[in-house]
Amino acid sequence: MNVTTNPVSEKLEPLAERITGFSMFLTSRCRVVFALWVLSAFILGALSKAWAESGDSHDAFAALRAIRKAEKSNPRIGETFNPVQNETIVFIGGTNAVEQQIANYFEAMATLSWPEKFLRFRNLAWEADTIYRQQRPLYFFDRNKSDQRAGSTPDQRQRVEVGTVVIRFGKMESLDGIQRVGHFRNAYGKFLDELIEITPRVIVVTPTPFFLSGPASALARERNEVLDVYSQAIRAAADERSLRVVDLFKVIPESGPFSENGIHLNDEGQRSVALAMLKALDGSITTEASDSPEFDQLRDRIAYKNSIWLQYFRPTNWSFLYGDRQHVPSSRSHLDSEKRWFPFEIERALTLIEQEEREIAAMAGKKAAGK
Repeated sequence: MNVTTNPVSEKLEPLAERITGFSMFLTSRCRVVFALWVLSAFILGALSKAWAESGDSHDAFAALRAIRKAEKSNPRIGETFNPVQNETIVFIGGTNAVEQQIANYFEAMATLSWPEKFLRFRNLAWEADTIYRQQRPLYFFDRNKSDQRAGSTPDQRQRVEVGTVVIRFGKMESLDGIQRVGHFRNAYGKFLDELIEITPRVIVVTPTPFFLSGPASALARERNEVLDVYSQAIRAAADERSLRVVDLFKVIPESGPFSENGIHLNDEGQRSVALAMLKALDGSITTEASDSPEFDQLRDRIAYKNSIWLQYFRPTNWSFLYGDRQHVPSSRSHLDSEKRWFPFEIERALTLIEQEEREIAAMAGKKAAGK
């Protein structure tokens, strides 16, 4: 029996075999690539976790770059907080601490409580900061490193001469689960040790609870069981170093109307936290003066001062100021290309802040005198 072959089929068969072989090759290659991708993701994840747990990364103490020791050493804080004359009180923490300078309840109440002390307040908190890591822009408050291109200089801004530091971490870290509380306590302790080298006047504040509000309200009580353990770790780390503790976790109720999303404080939450902190620091303080038009005027003036401070501490166009764009023409004076005008402009903010602080002190003095 004669079988008729198709010449076209004979020519296509080798091509089909090549395509099949190539597709099998790609399939095997894809499997290898996918396996390598999974492996690299696992390794990077493990390294990232180890870096966060170690507390030794370049960003682990970045929040401390902006402060320096006071020329005169002052004593640790005892059972009752007694501010030192003219000292600067610094706040370090995450989002709730950042928003503290928007509400300004604590600063206004403290200013009225000790009007004769002429206290200064500087908020160094940053959104998403944790005890493990505080990311900052390139060369931020770094006197040792800068862009290497001609005309660039290290960050020349004045660091804050710190008196008392109020530190607020722990809430977001607790979402890692109870199994990581040991790593948290270790990192917290290292941070405190670094901070004590700069100032012994440290106030450690435990987090507010997760509130019964917002999209995750059903998880609040479960999360607070874990946060309680983290708060105990914070208190233990502070007690080991004889530091003053303000325990917000114990005194702020989870059922209060203090948050819209269950995590961050609303205006009422900021007010309640400010009252709780002041009463914990000095039980003799009364805050009736916070319910008056004069108090709101003082808060408004403080808000304006803090907006200037924010521009100094977290300036816009950072890359042109002390980042990696200092060398470009737009970073320099149009009259003299050898001169950079951004640093000159930013330093003017300190003069404006000093003027505002004198006005704030005068307002507080009049309020205290009943005028």
